[in-house]
Amino acid sequence: MLYLNGFILTTLVFSVTQTCFAQMLTWNDNIPSALQPFQNNPQLLASYTQNNIFIYAHPTTKTNLPTLKSNSQPNASFTSAALIVPTNVQQVSKTLTDFNHYVGLFPTLKSAKILEQSGNTVKMKYRVSIPTPIPVLNFNEDVTLQHQIKSNSISSLVIDSPIPYGVGKFEWFALDDHRTLITLTQWGDLNQPKGFIFKKILNAIPEVKLGIPSSTNAFILESLRTRFIKQNIVALNPGQIPSPKLNEAQLAKIAQLSQNAQQPVSYLHAPTSILYTHGRETMRFTTTYQFYQQPPQQLHKWLSPLAYQELFPRQIKKISASPIQNQ
Repeated sequence: MLYLNGFILTTLVFSVTQTCFAQMLTWNDNIPSALQPFQNNPQLLASYTQNNIFIYAHPTTKTNLPTLKSNSQPNASFTSAALIVPTNVQQVSKTLTDFNHYVGLFPTLKSAKILEQSGNTVKMKYRVSIPTPIPVLNFNEDVTLQHQIKSNSISSLVIDSPIPYGVGKFEWFALDDHRTLITLTQWGDLNQPKGFIFKKILNAIPEVKLGIPSSTNAFILESLRTRFIKQNIVALNPGQIPSPKLNEAQLAKIAQLSQNAQQPVSYLHAPTSILYTHGRETMRFTTTYQFYQQPPQQLHKWLSPLAYQELFPRQIKKISASPIQNQ
């Protein structure tokens, strides 16, 4: 399943395609800024992000998509993610706009080549390689994206892909002389996939569509975390679980984000380790918030493990419960 997830996520992230030499498309990017729900204030978004990867969705909106001939302004549900890095904004800008050096920045990219460039618009071809335990699922394909560079952002348009209709945008904001807020906002139409294998995967496991947007953002920003942040694994005490440090006003805002978008809000915590009998194991925790209209009393029953089969009927076929013996 780990290799399957990697296959799905990287396919969406880099939009696999055959080499395309058509002229660049005219595209007026109207992707919402990641700052939009936070009064367009980078410092405010940073106060929620802290030292985590912070992931949240936007309400459905229309977006410009010239590749979709039947409807060039489809409805899109964008997902944003934010990360603070201890690097000045000039270095972040240099790294993100140097497309040739995306190789090494994103693990599955093996080569990068400029196909066409006009001013601040660049069409890039990337080579993606993903080995899997099942040879038929091995992935060695080309990727073509059209990037449009502005003063503190890069907007990208998918040209042709197993997920043929999608857009995304990096933004970066100086928090001070030594810290930068990086955000990624993206959307891809998962209901119109192309390619035999990819269609089969999404048809066989439709629930995967629910997790792809946030997982894609986490995959990309985790690569940036690795580049800009020195690895520091936090050793947790027995029974300790990391959690965001949020006040009541921030929790209310997160509930509002979830309610407005009808999607969960998540934190991917920094790397940690937990002590086992054989030694410490590195662990990655996530914290997720979801707004429900029902009162807590009506939702309490779903906390019981015996209710999980009703919640996840495709995944859980049988539940057996037994008491825990005294150690």
